[in-house]
Amino acid sequence: MLDTKIKFYKGRVALNVLAKDLENAKEIYEATEGHAVVGLLSKNYDKIEDGVKEVKEYLKELGVVSVGLGAGDPSQFQKAALISCETDPGHVNQVFTGAGYAAGALKAKGCERTYINVLVSPTGEVGKVKISTGELSEKESPAIVNVDTAVAMIRDMKAHSVKFFPMGGLKSLEELKEWYQRSGLPLKRFFNTSGMLYKEMKLKDKLPEMSEDEQLALLASDGMLVKRPIVVTKESVLVGFKEAQWEEEL
Repeated sequence: MLDTKIKFYKGRVALNVLAKDLENAKEIYEATEGHAVVGLLSKNYDKIEDGVKEVKEYLKELGVVSVGLGAGDPSQFQKAALISCETDPGHVNQVFTGAGYAAGALKAKGCERTYINVLVSPTGEVGKVKISTGELSEKESPAIVNVDTAVAMIRDMKAHSVKFFPMGGLKSLEELKEWYQRSGLPLKRFFNTSGMLYKEMKLKDKLPEMSEDEQLALLASDGMLVKRPIVVTKESVLVGFKEAQWEEEL
């Protein structure tokens, strides 16, 4: 029997990923024992009706779907919200300034199970985030607030969670360095050693010759090099999915 709500691991964590097609989405769902929500991007649909149709097809097979913007494109906020309020998919990504719109649209349609995931941008300063991620606001002077303030505003808008995007390359170096230092792990554990980019760059041979600062700068330069998922809590930093460790820490 399919879950009709996001199946959080230990009640706290679920993966949000893209799939190449419905069959691949079903494989991901099975491999993660349901702890993954597969995304469909509103940017890929010319009409809202097209998006609604495909989301419903995926829902029949998966139970829960994530409606995304498409590379964080703020111009897609309304389309993503309208597709979601016609399907109640379980999860939708939104720019910060569109969260209230999405919450209102979902409520008006009686959609009660969908989580709204709000896009904020990292600033390179620990404890601060940029919330001006909307279609117009992203072009103006950045609105930067404390993380606690951003969380309170998200709750005010009846949204539920946060997505950091874009990671901003070297702008996020200090955050990445803090995670590494807090984790107590070897820095190599933060590299996606099974990824194509890691192999293409032949980093297995190059990393031992690089300094710690050089490795951190390389990690921050391209998100495809970073091991995922990374879960950051007040007490710990978890890198990669290791069930025994997650059982203990989460």
